[in-house]
Amino acid sequence: MDFIILLYIFYFIVFVGFLSSTFTFFHYLFYVKTKTSYGIICLSLSFSNILALLPMIFFILFVDTKLYDISENVNQKFGLLFLLGYYSNTFCKVLISINRFVAIHLPIKYDNIFCKKNIYWACFIYWFMSILMCIPFSLNQNCYFEYLNYILSYAKTDFCLYISSILNFFFGITIAFTIILIDTSIFFLLIIKKYFIIDSKKIKIKKKDFKSHSGISLKLNLTIFYRTFISNCLFVFTIISLRYISREFSNNFNMFFVSTSFTWATYHTIDGIVVGLLNKDVRKHLKSFVCLYRDTKKISITKKTLSKKSKTPVNLPKNIM
Repeated sequence: MDFIILLYIFYFIVFVGFLSSTFTFFHYLFYVKTKTSYGIICLSLSFSNILALLPMIFFILFVDTKLYDISENVNQKFGLLFLLGYYSNTFCKVLISINRFVAIHLPIKYDNIFCKKNIYWACFIYWFMSILMCIPFSLNQNCYFEYLNYILSYAKTDFCLYISSILNFFFGITIAFTIILIDTSIFFLLIIKKYFIIDSKKIKIKKKDFKSHSGISLKLNLTIFYRTFISNCLFVFTIISLRYISREFSNNFNMFFVSTSFTWATYHTIDGIVVGLLNKDVRKHLKSFVCLYRDTKKISITKKTLSKKSKTPVNLPKNIM
């Protein structure tokens, strides 16, 4: 495939991801009047995805269009934004999985565990840890992460490759499989609750009742599970692709680009859509926003049409003096 086609697809993915995460961020920040624990977590996660895509937006709008050229030092500072978005996103996904587990299987304890105070502290701690994890990549030429010529890469020093293998690859893989383990346990416990009754160490099979509230709840929770499972699998693939798959295409620029920056943008875009646009409340807000814009545009066009008609001169008949 021609690189220019790949580049346009890449531009589209980046803009969709950035806009969806930005809309989700403002939805939870301004539109939602009562802040819930889950809403605060989604607010934080959407901001992480914004940071992970923001440097790419800047490059597309200013560097690729030749409006502004940046130095290598500034490029490396953008690399820190990439990493901050990545680390905070990873920590936040664990928090979301635990939140979902408690909400489904320990609903009585949910308000105590996920009170606003605890959520704010959890967000503060993992954002602080994310900043600390970025420090080794701020050592100038010894270790950095940059986005150069459409490629995401680390400094080619032994120290930086070692640090990246620990803080990025092993950290990401460990967290990803932890999330998958939590979500899988949610899935199996849901199945057990749906089809079995455990009472006095006896297991009984429930009668099938697909129209019951529990059946609807199971369907909803399974849908959420499938979404997050796909997102987490893509997360694992992104980590492996950046670390290993990209090496297999070092002589093929198109595939090297796909296995690094393209994969990175795709993951954060899909993750932003899963958290945001696939959420019922966010989707309703987006629809109302689109309808409001459409109605405003119609009113504006109608006013312009009436204004033109009022300014049109009236030609009186000749026999009227």
